[in-house]
Amino acid sequence: MLFDYVATVNNLEDSATAYVKLNYTNLLSGYWVVGKEIQGMTSNATATIAEDINNNKTGTLILSDKSGTFQSNEEIVQLDAEQAMNLQEQSSWENLLQNWDTIGLGARATTSGLTYSHLTAGDKPSILQAYHPMLIDYIKAMLFEDQGRYDIADRHMARYTRNREIVKGQFQSRQTYGTGQIKDVLL
Repeated sequence: MLFDYVATVNNLEDSATAYVKLNYTNLLSGYWVVGKEIQGMTSNATATIAEDINNNKTGTLILSDKSGTFQSNEEIVQLDAEQAMNLQEQSSWENLLQNWDTIGLGARATTSGLTYSHLTAGDKPSILQAYHPMLIDYIKAMLFEDQGRYDIADRHMARYTRNREIVKGQFQSRQTYGTGQIKDVLL
C-alpha cells in the first residue's frame, strides 16, 4: 500500500523571483503572522511574510516584497500597529527591544545567514515531520470507514485527532493558516 498526501497551506504562486527564503533561530515572543511585515534591526531591510516553516524556535520565512538586504545574525522583528504604538511610548528601538517580551509584542528572532532563492512555491507538502506518524491513524480510519467498520474507523480517527493535538501542544505558538487538504490514495 502506498499513501500519498498533498498539503496546501498557502496559495503561493510558483515564481523564481517573487519570493526569497530567510532562515532564523531563537524565535521569541510568539509567532510570525502571514501577511505581516518584518524588519531587520541592523540593516533596516523589510519584507512581507508569505509563509513560516518552523520547528518551534527555528525555521525559515518565505518572504515577498523584500526591500534592502538582511544581514546574517541580525535581529528581526514583526511590525504591526501594537509594536508601532509601543515604539512611540518607549522612545527608541533599543528601549522597545529591551522591553519586547515584557510588553508581549509579536515575534522576534535572529537571522541565520542571508536570504536565498525560493525557486518554486508550494511544490512540497507542508505537513511537518512531527505529524507524519499520526497520518497512519488517519489512513486506517479512512480504510475502515470504506469497509463500513465505523466503530474501528472512529477509534482510529479519535487517536489521530488526539495525537495531533498532543504534538501541536509540544510546539509553542504553533499555528496553521490557509486551506489544508489530506488526500488519501490507494495504489
